[in-house]
Amino acid sequence: MNKKLRVCYYGSYDWNEPHNSTHILGMRQAGIEVVECNLPAASKRDAANNYKGLWRTLTFGLAFLKNGISLCAKLFRLPELDAVIVGYPGFFDVPLAKFYTKRKRIPLIFNVHISLYETLVVDRGYVEAHSLQAKWLKWYDRFLFRLSDTVLTDTLSHAKYFAQLYNLPLEKFRRVFIGADPLFRPQQKRASRDCTVLFYGTFIPLQGIEYIVQAAHLLRNKKDLRFEIIGRGQTKAEIIRLAQELNVTNITFIDWVSREELVDRIAQADICLGGQFGVTPKAELVIGYKCFQMIAMGKAVIVSDSPGNRELLQHEKNCVMCPAGNAEALAEMIQYLKNNEALRRRIAEESRRTFEEHCNLNRIGEEISRIAMSVTPETTADFADNAAAARTAQASLNA
Repeated sequence: MNKKLRVCYYGSYDWNEPHNSTHILGMRQAGIEVVECNLPAASKRDAANNYKGLWRTLTFGLAFLKNGISLCAKLFRLPELDAVIVGYPGFFDVPLAKFYTKRKRIPLIFNVHISLYETLVVDRGYVEAHSLQAKWLKWYDRFLFRLSDTVLTDTLSHAKYFAQLYNLPLEKFRRVFIGADPLFRPQQKRASRDCTVLFYGTFIPLQGIEYIVQAAHLLRNKKDLRFEIIGRGQTKAEIIRLAQELNVTNITFIDWVSREELVDRIAQADICLGGQFGVTPKAELVIGYKCFQMIAMGKAVIVSDSPGNRELLQHEKNCVMCPAGNAEALAEMIQYLKNNEALRRRIAEESRRTFEEHCNLNRIGEEISRIAMSVTPETTADFADNAAAARTAQASLNA
């Protein structure tokens, strides 16, 4: 019979978000037929800004709903499917997708990554914890999770947090690492006298960029050490002001760059800061996009010592860890790696090995395959043959 598992990756998602693109590419590499039903409703960085204030949230939600009606009409015109996966951000796509999957009697999988309440109330502080909007956000998150047959999270720590926060069974949540686009692969480093420390990302409390600035200030007398910080966002003005107050001169602040330039800057860095150095609850739970991209390129990374990071990384094996919210400890680890080139090389090699073993596209695709098969059991036998064939074909290409 040899029937391929066919899933629809559905919603107003942004394809450039890593946990969308890597999951789609990974599934295809694992032998799943992925049909994309996509109509982006927003294509801007730090989309959480669209949910600041109840009126803005409702307005943004109505735009997504209008978008979703067009998407749902496209969904009903597709050939027979085995499952629907709602991509991120799918907060307003899940209800209409559920309408379809319930009628077709197929499972709905939600690639959530974050929740509205966690991001806007707990992490960013955009919404007061005891406000009406906060209560609505928490109710709505739980409503979406209950509609979904399975919810994909980036770490087990995040899954446990969601299960407890929303009083839902842990079995509903399944971990799939985010991974990295194939563009992020080892590159040749050009010779340089200086030691470059790189950080990039959205300027939000979770990142703890203020501690990087303070660490740079503590290391100001190391004339051959320089920092590059790339990005923009909620806290950037505060960070620039802090750097000016401390008279920090060894940091270069850079706006967003193209992915190609970012790859080159990672390649030329000696030490990469993979985060998350903030002290928000969410910082404990996640592994940053940047961390996956950095280890995919085989770089020596420094990360916070958190439950999320420990699911993949180990101190002095494939990374160096330091406590979050501690500029002195971060400065010490930067100095430690700077002065130990052999350790830097070994950690870089191990970081790349870790990526290949646990979170490259093959691994991501295989994990989603297992999840999809567990909720679509009638396709299991046929799909297993296809997955094995896909792995054999990929192995021959890599040989």
